[in-house]
Amino acid sequence: MLMAVVCAISSGCRQKIGSRTMLLSGLSIVVVGLILLTVSTVWSVSISEMSYISVVALTITIIGIGVGPLLLIVAYPSEVTTQVTRPNALWLGTTIFWIAGTIIVFVFPYSQRAIGGYAFIPFVILVVVEVSLSTITTYLQKSPSHFN
Repeated sequence: MLMAVVCAISSGCRQKIGSRTMLLSGLSIVVVGLILLTVSTVWSVSISEMSYISVVALTITIIGIGVGPLLLIVAYPSEVTTQVTRPNALWLGTTIFWIAGTIIVFVFPYSQRAIGGYAFIPFVILVVVEVSLSTITTYLQKSPSHFN
């Protein structure tokens, strides 16, 4: 239910703000949620109230995914493809999303067993790299070209 509400609100915002801004803001929200989730998971052994923080962190992460990457599975291929290739691009994007999600679902319990509460750190690193590369790309596209 939360994801449906978030996607409905963010689809309207995407038209006004733009896809790239929505992606960067969503991924930034995901980074905050994952860091909070890591901290709350690590400290949940010693502080019992951290379980409430974990629920809040998971909600923040879900909101970030709904604002950023989940919305762009449909929006981005629609913007960068022609009408002829759009169904294939949408199929490919959705398939990759679900395959990646399936791999994560099967691999995560083993990584959590191996490194405990720090199992979210690889996801934080991946999302920070993605935000950094997207920000650099945005900056380079807006700056004047010195190679002409």
